[in-house]
Amino acid sequence: KLLTDNAMHPEMLYGERWRTVLDTYSNSLDILSRFTTLYQDIKLYFNQLNHLRQNLSVTQNETIRKALLLISSEYHTPELNITYLSEKLNLSEKYFSALFKKEMSSGFSEYLTGYRIDKSKELLKNTDKKVKEVSAEVGFEYTHYFCSVFKSATGATPTEYRKLSRGGQS
Repeated sequence: KLLTDNAMHPEMLYGERWRTVLDTYSNSLDILSRFTTLYQDIKLYFNQLNHLRQNLSVTQNETIRKALLLISSEYHTPELNITYLSEKLNLSEKYFSALFKKEMSSGFSEYLTGYRIDKSKELLKNTDKKVKEVSAEVGFEYTHYFCSVFKSATGATPTEYRKLSRGGQS
């Protein structure tokens, strides 16, 4: 600010060291940006671990526990559906569907959608990823469909949710 207010070139203030000062400042900003990204990644990881821990304590059924572990590790895969999970667990779709509903008090599709929406809310709140990237990262093939499901589940579009979750700042 001092430089721009007085129309001064940095060299006038710092002498020959001005490029070194500028490089040091630039490197410091880069390091800060990396730490911020790392912090966000660690925060998301611990949120995921906590979410998984809470879900696993809901049921004592080993088959459903395996299903929940598979969901937590593969929710980002668009192909994850009841057929895929039933095959992984060597169960019929009908049996798995009934067991899941009995143990979790919600249907598989409802649970998976809720799980993906929760993950997308974390990403929207804690990262600057584009809505399209968030959508793909949580397993939605089509961004438009993701936005529709998100709004239906939360009452806000992903962009509105991000802004609200950050105290009105985008």
